[in-house]
Amino acid sequence: MTFDRSPASVLTGAPPRLLTTNDRKAAIIASLSADVLVFAPFEHIRLLTPEEFVTRVLVGELHAAHLFCGYHYRFGAGAAGDVETLRALCARYGVGVTVCDPVTAEGDVVSSTLIRSCIERGEIERADRLLGEPFAIAGPVSAGNHLGTTLGYPTLNLPIPTGSVLPRAGVYASSVTVDGRTFLGATNIGIHPTVGALSRPQCETFLLDYDGGDLYDRDAVCRLLHFVRDEQRFADESALRDRIARDCAAIRTLCRNN
Repeated sequence: MTFDRSPASVLTGAPPRLLTTNDRKAAIIASLSADVLVFAPFEHIRLLTPEEFVTRVLVGELHAAHLFCGYHYRFGAGAAGDVETLRALCARYGVGVTVCDPVTAEGDVVSSTLIRSCIERGEIERADRLLGEPFAIAGPVSAGNHLGTTLGYPTLNLPIPTGSVLPRAGVYASSVTVDGRTFLGATNIGIHPTVGALSRPQCETFLLDYDGGDLYDRDAVCRLLHFVRDEQRFADESALRDRIARDCAAIRTLCRNN
């Protein structure tokens, strides 16, 4: 069970900076062989007391037999309940509770806050290790302004979902899956300042070994693997084209050696 919206974002009014969309989250959880995934409506639950949440939702609606939660789990209006509260309330109904210990890696406790920070700083390799899989941007391929085609490097464009964490602007080595095939990619996250700045960052990828037609409206997953360089403004399109060629060569070498 998870929520349909970020509780922290709803309560504070701050942008959510999500690591995954609900669709992507559902796909990941399905791949782990979960039978059912519940997106609970946070607005309908946020004002329930801890006792009401356990009695009405976990036991009454979901018929829970055993619960698993994180070591710092809090619940109920005002985050009034903690893991000991959960154990005590669930004991009334014979529902077991397992509290999962913190997971540590590279000297830190793994958390969404730490992973977001890594992504925003461009430390994508570390973010991928902490996530257990590459950070991904997924969705239907959209039509761009064809500037990549003009430069000789047509791109696959994926809008960055509203509310998602924004990776550091720049060029990344990536792996893109579309139509059941996976390609090595050179991905730019940013507003391409050399050829007309965009109002918000986009995810644009040149597929290094793709020679087919356009992929508009196909579902694609772009996984960021290595940060190559910051986004920069070039003197003209010729300089940009030359740099893209060097980026592609660097990405081939980087991925071959890793």
